[in-house]
Amino acid sequence: MKDRPEEVFNLVRFLGMKGDSFRSPVWTRITEQVVKDLIAGLRDVEDLLPRRVKERGERGMGLGR
Repeated sequence: MKDRPEEVFNLVRFLGMKGDSFRSPVWTRITEQVVKDLIAGLRDVEDLLPRRVKERGERGMGLGR
């Protein structure tokens, strides 16, 4: 079996929009297990966000605005 390059997974969230374009991408490296958990519904993307981003969303200033 040939050697395969290591797989890398990233979660990308956008902190704003201008018209139809997303702005301010923030990349976060995640593990393969986290990807599997997200697909299986065992985790929510919100669980992976820093606390201050979640609080901003709760105050009505959610992501993508």
